[in-house]
Amino acid sequence: MVHSPVEAEVAQVRVNVEAVIDLTTRAVQQMVPRGRGAILNVGSVSGFCPTPGQAGYAGTKAFVQIYSEGLCAGLAGTGVTVAVLCPGPVRAEFLHFAGLDSDEFPAFLYTPSREVAKIGVDALDADRGVVVGGLPMRIVSRLMRLTARRVLLPALARQNPGMKRDRDRPTADAVAMIEASQGRPPTLTPP
Repeated sequence: MVHSPVEAEVAQVRVNVEAVIDLTTRAVQQMVPRGRGAILNVGSVSGFCPTPGQAGYAGTKAFVQIYSEGLCAGLAGTGVTVAVLCPGPVRAEFLHFAGLDSDEFPAFLYTPSREVAKIGVDALDADRGVVVGGLPMRIVSRLMRLTARRVLLPALARQNPGMKRDRDRPTADAVAMIEASQGRPPTLTPP
C-alpha cells in the first residue's frame, strides 16, 4: 500500500466490492422471482484476517465473505443459493498482477485452478456457504482465525513477499533524504 497508487487501491475496491454488489444484486433480482438460481462469489483466505502489505485486498475480500454469508442467510427458502469461495494461492495471472511471483509461497499451499473451480461449484450444489479451496489452506485459514492477532500480524508481515520487497525498497522520504545529502533537489511525487 505504501508504494501503491491511490488510484489502484480505489480501483481494487471498485472491482472487489462495488462490482460484486452490482452484479449480485442484478442477478438476485432476476433469480428470486423465478425461485431458482445460484451465486458464487470469490473471496480469499486473505479475507479471514488483516494482511500486512495487502490490507486493501484483504479488506475487500473480507467484505465479499461477510456480504455473501449475509446474502446466503437472507435468501434461505427462495431457491437461490449463495456461496463464497475463499482460495489461497492459485497459479494464475493474478499473481503477476498482484506483484507476486508464483514461487513466493510454499508449493504445498497452491491449489490447482481446476480444483478450486470444482470446490466452488460443489459448494453451491451442497449449499455450503463459505468454502476454502484445498486442505492445506483450510488448515492455514483455521489457524489464522484461532491465533491471537498480536502474534499473527507480525508473523504475516515477516512472511509476506510484498512486505519483504518493500523493506528492501527505499521510501520516498528516504530517497528525498539521500538526494538532499547529495545536493540534488528532491524528487517530488504527487500526493
